[in-house]
Amino acid sequence: MEPSPPHGVFRRSTGKEKTSMTARQFLLSESSYCRRRAARCPDPFLAEELRRLAERFEQTANAVQPGSITAEAAQEQDSH
Repeated sequence: MEPSPPHGVFRRSTGKEKTSMTARQFLLSESSYCRRRAARCPDPFLAEELRRLAERFEQTANAVQPGSITAEAAQEQDSH
């Protein structure tokens, strides 16, 4: 069994590969995903809602300040 990631660090599995990321990185990756989906969405209402969701992810990511527990956890992860 793998040890759990530091507080504020998320792990994402893509097939056999696992990546760790900070909360900010996770939020920005979700924002990118929403924007890509919005660009390909044929329904204008859904596309607009996906863009709004992406904006909220970005706003939340921008609220993460350097020196917060999330940023400290990322530095700890880098030092291992």
